[in-house]
Amino acid sequence: MNVYNKFMQINNRNNYQSKRQTLRSQVYHLIKEAIISGYFRPLERLSEVEVSLKFKISRTPAREALILLSQEGLVEQLQSGGFIVGEFGKRDAIETCKLRKAIEFYVIEVAIKNITREEIKWLKKIVKKQKFLITHKGKSEEIEKSFMDFDQIIYQSCHSNLLNRILGVIYDRVYLYGVKALRNNKEVERLVQQHYELVKALEDKDLPGAKLIISKHMDLFMKEIVSVYTRQVKFVFPPLNKPNPKQNDL
Repeated sequence: MNVYNKFMQINNRNNYQSKRQTLRSQVYHLIKEAIISGYFRPLERLSEVEVSLKFKISRTPAREALILLSQEGLVEQLQSGGFIVGEFGKRDAIETCKLRKAIEFYVIEVAIKNITREEIKWLKKIVKKQKFLITHKGKSEEIEKSFMDFDQIIYQSCHSNLLNRILGVIYDRVYLYGVKALRNNKEVERLVQQHYELVKALEDKDLPGAKLIISKHMDLFMKEIVSVYTRQVKFVFPPLNKPNPKQNDL
């Protein structure tokens, strides 16, 4: 085998590995949301065979996704084989919101000192977009993304790698709980109004005012998330972006 052919073989293998990791990531995030949304119930048994059949994929990315979820405590791996969904629900949601509230107070103290005019400008654009989406009944996915973008700009303005790592530990849970709340939420307009008020407080360097807004925002956010658990949940799995070539399980 010449050098070129060997390079192409390695490159093709790397491309497949990348595609498989992407597929694993998609399955991981979908199962994760399905657990938090209530589609998969606490202590419900899951197997890589069931997951692979549901998503029409091979067992390898299904197994890898379940192992990743077990490392986060969302599922538990059984000694007898297979997995079960963790007891993960209302209590975890409340604890996650309380942790976020405590961290957000520190975030706002740092952000108000470091945030730039350009970042304030972007926050204003996001709030304007949020108001437009609500008025014109935009897609829930667009509203969800705008909330995530708003948070990320404030977090980035802190310029703290350590803070970003700490936030990363809980932000997946925060975002998924938030997605669920926003999809069912009649209070989105109030949450967006609080975003508007927070941007003004950041621009005016009004720390006490910003903290008061954060407190009200987090309390309303937690109230809406908790209320999700009193309503019936319907979850539909979206299609996966699978690699075109059919590959055997590795």
